[in-house]
Amino acid sequence: VPFDEVAEHNGISEKTNQVFFHKFCAKMAGLYDRWIRVPETATEIAKVCALYAKRGFPGCVGSVDCVHIPWDRVPAMLR
Repeated sequence: VPFDEVAEHNGISEKTNQVFFHKFCAKMAGLYDRWIRVPETATEIAKVCALYAKRGFPGCVGSVDCVHIPWDRVPAMLR
């Protein structure tokens, strides 16, 4: 989406959106190796899959989409 369209939706200037976007991407790239890691061994994959399965997401290995979706039916044991 072009920055001018983003500005129309969020009410922040095109230039400010552009500067923020580039600063955000640079910061995330700097944190990537420290905080975002893909399991590499069969043991690591099994461990991660087990954790996600316990939370109701069988077969999931991870998520880095930066989307936060409310989960209104969280099991009591996970709250």
